[in-house]
Amino acid sequence: MAEDAARDPMVQQGILNGAVERSFFIKDERTGLWFKSRPDNDAVDGFFADLKTTSSMSESFIRRQIKDNGYFIQAGGVRRAARELDLPFDSFWNVYVSTGDTPDTQAIELDPEDLDLGERVIRHGLDTIAECMASGIWPGARPYEARAVRIGDWDREAIEQDLKTPALEQAA
Repeated sequence: MAEDAARDPMVQQGILNGAVERSFFIKDERTGLWFKSRPDNDAVDGFFADLKTTSSMSESFIRRQIKDNGYFIQAGGVRRAARELDLPFDSFWNVYVSTGDTPDTQAIELDPEDLDLGERVIRHGLDTIAECMASGIWPGARPYEARAVRIGDWDREAIEQDLKTPALEQAA
């Protein structure tokens, strides 16, 4: 993995050469809460990066990882902290290294609109925490909501298709 990553143009240009695991702390003016941001790498000239391992380099998989793992929130937090600490910020990159049998490295810049969304999520979270601290009420994600949840359509279709397959074919 390291040999493949060393051949990537962005890695060769130094995107992973900055200060490693440097924490940024800022106090939110609106709520008085402290906020911490910790990128894997604070690279030169405002290029921030995180090194990620991945089992797939497909665009749909990477997009899902950015959302599901909150990478867009992390990147938005780095941008926010850099702005408030008067540090240069140009962009945020994830450098993905494949964990599969075939070495592969891809440097992917996160979209600035996704960083905007990440900052909005952070703002909402800080405001929510402040409101809960002030009121003493800490509701869950959907407090006291009785609801039904259904298996996703794709999963349902796959199960329905499996049920149509004779048992002897499934055993083969």
